[in-house]
Amino acid sequence: MYRQHSEGVRHKNFTNMVIERRQDRLRNMSSAFASKPTPGTIRYFSMTDVARVRASYAYHYDWTQKSSPTRFPWDVAMRDLGLIKSQAHGSFKACTSAFYDKFSMRSSVLG
Repeated sequence: MYRQHSEGVRHKNFTNMVIERRQDRLRNMSSAFASKPTPGTIRYFSMTDVARVRASYAYHYDWTQKSSPTRFPWDVAMRDLGLIKSQAHGSFKACTSAFYDKFSMRSSVLG
């Protein structure tokens, strides 16, 4: 997955693509990354634990591959890395997507 990501984002036209196309490509990579291992192959860990290990390993692997880390772990496991960080700080609150969508302010309120 790391190699696929590197080839996909280093493609000479990646930065010139329309933002929606770049996001689609990154979402596809993230989905492929999150799809393995499958639940049937895991015996001793919950899928939540597998997601944490997967995200942690992506971060660690990226760090060991380059003197200057890439965006790989953030592109494929941003949510899980953010969750790990917030849990490590001890004080965090989870919210559903429907509630989170209410966090945005209307432009009329801003001025």
